[in-house]
Amino acid sequence: MSTWLSPARLAAHADRPALRSADGSVSVSYAELAAAVGDAARAMQGPRTLAACRLALDVSSIVGYLGAREAGHVTLLLEPDGDTAREERLRTTYRPGLW
Repeated sequence: MSTWLSPARLAAHADRPALRSADGSVSVSYAELAAAVGDAARAMQGPRTLAACRLALDVSSIVGYLGAREAGHVTLLLEPDGDTAREERLRTTYRPGLW
């Protein structure tokens, strides 16, 4: 497990915004982000593998990416609206354990 969510670091920033939408309508605190990432990491527990992450600029994408990293997986970042043929080649070549 990584240390970016260590209790000491979180305590220093728990109530501050960690993520904020471009229009300001959504704000996620470090404490909320830590809880969501912890849940995602627990859901992805298992042997270390390659995790393909479609990374858009939204909370669920970021939580999924950070959860995979927190669970100890190696991440392959994919564009949110990526080329499906290219993604199929990546899937065939690298065989990610999590997609």
